[in-house]
Amino acid sequence: MQYNLQGDLLTIPSTLIATLIYKLLHLNNKKYYNRLAFNM
Repeated sequence: MQYNLQGDLLTIPSTLIATLIYKLLHLNNKKYYNRLAFNM
């Protein structure tokens, strides 16, 4: 039980960080592509 709880506590932050990084990259890509389209 304690081991599972520890694993969950370790998994939750990593998934949150992964989603944050993914969202940041997604936003940056959108800005980059918008800039490319605007320049064209």
